[in-house]
Amino acid sequence: MIETILVATDGSDHADKALDLAGLLAAQLGAKVVLVHVMSPGPVPESLRRMAEVEHLAERAPAGYEQPLASTVRGGDPRHAEYENFRVHEAIGNQLLDVAERGLRKKGVKSISRRLEDGEPAEAILDAAAGAGVDMIVLGSRGLGSLKKLLVGSVSSKVCQLARCTCVSVK
Repeated sequence: MIETILVATDGSDHADKALDLAGLLAAQLGAKVVLVHVMSPGPVPESLRRMAEVEHLAERAPAGYEQPLASTVRGGDPRHAEYENFRVHEAIGNQLLDVAERGLRKKGVKSISRRLEDGEPAEAILDAAAGAGVDMIVLGSRGLGSLKKLLVGSVSSKVCQLARCTCVSVK
């Protein structure tokens, strides 16, 4: 019996399809959903930079920080770059989780928990799955990763190979 489904999202089209499938399954089975977004370390990729600007996420100053994040997105003070990159990733991750959670609730999923992780995506997803004791992992077959990641091995292939539970990769 499938009682808990982990679904990973990065905002890609394939991740959106994975959310749809996980939502339908969870609603029909009365399963809990664990939503996961993994923030990758390092500079904010151009695609996420544009999203931050469009969503005005970069214009909000994080708690305890006087300056908005716009300076990061547009190349601000290098002493704060690492912290600001983290804050931009965090803001975008929370936005993606908000959108995903609303979509799952519309499909009738009643129990949803959220996890915003950082680090290597495949490892973080597998750790979250193990920690939550999930019965199934659902994720997109192709995310927002670089061409290098596609050639070396995608997150979805690593997760599917190493997962100890049922794993569904959605195209």
